[in-house]
Amino acid sequence: MQGVLALAGLELGAEERALLCQADAGDAAAQAEIGQCCFRAGRPAAAVYWFNLAAAQNHADAMQCLGQCYAAGTGVARDDNLALMWIAKAAAHGHRIAQHQMAGLQR
Repeated sequence: MQGVLALAGLELGAEERALLCQADAGDAAAQAEIGQCCFRAGRPAAAVYWFNLAAAQNHADAMQCLGQCYAAGTGVARDDNLALMWIAKAAAHGHRIAQHQMAGLQR
């Protein structure tokens, strides 16, 4: 696995490698966290990949992150409609930041 991580340009410690295994096994929370790791490492397209996997399992944090990515065009083409859709879905799943964002749109 270390060779693959080096090719991807990611330096992960033992804890992150274990998290990556969980994410690869389908754990939505781990997928969202790996998405955050990729985002922090300057790999936004990889982050979007992991956020999409987690969002497909109704992970609210991943949905909100996807909304932000689409709103800014980070890792994906900018798309206001998809940004709003993902933020609204996150809000519907109880994500407080997304709820605040949606409330701001209604003013």
